[in-house]
Amino acid sequence: MIDHGMIGTLRLFIDVSYAVTLMAFLGIAAWFVPATITSDTQRSLQVAIGIFALTGALLTIRLWRMTRRFAPPPVDPA
Repeated sequence: MIDHGMIGTLRLFIDVSYAVTLMAFLGIAAWFVPATITSDTQRSLQVAIGIFALTGALLTIRLWRMTRRFAPPPVDPA
């Protein structure tokens, strides 16, 4: 039998894997485009690192906003 805590941990691991994959894909794409156009690999690497960090920041802000949703007020048992 699978414990509910284990399912939550597994779900978190899968979500983190998706996020890091998305960040890496966007970073690689952001490196490839300027490197192809300008042939300046050092500047392209800086762009890729910036896009990787920006994507991580945006995903972190999104996660923070999702967890800050207000719960509905408790109902009186009247």
